[in-house]
Amino acid sequence: QQLAKVLMTIVEVEGPIHLKDLCTRAAAVWGQKTGSNISERISHVLRTIEQAKHIEFRDDFLVACNQPITVRSRTGTNIPTDRIAPDEIREAVQLILKNGHKFERTALVNEVRTVFGYSRTGGSLQVGIGGVIDKMLSDGLIGEGSTGIGLRT
Repeated sequence: QQLAKVLMTIVEVEGPIHLKDLCTRAAAVWGQKTGSNISERISHVLRTIEQAKHIEFRDDFLVACNQPITVRSRTGTNIPTDRIAPDEIREAVQLILKNGHKFERTALVNEVRTVFGYSRTGGSLQVGIGGVIDKMLSDGLIGEGSTGIGLRT
């Protein structure tokens, strides 16, 4: 129960959070490093919490059920760019486009990168943001025209 409470608190505060980051933070609460035994125990408890519908897995990320996605800056955190959840990237794109602004694709990627606090767009960030933009285009959430990419109304 104690581990479940710690895991829930971390997910509620930091979600969406990558599974590796969650394991690292939970182990650190007890002054431990994440090894195979600790990871296995955390995974078991996470499955129990998920079955109780308190959290949900979205690929390698965990979010608290019914919790809104918050876009957060990664300035000074040294968090690798592949640890930003697609849900958070999608939310950042929507925030940038919500006032009716339209952007050429490269400019939109740069805007999203800036929101997350990165000074340059590396390969994994480019792929991550680009993949989310592609998905949003195919889902009809955003559209691309001669004036750029914008929200569909």
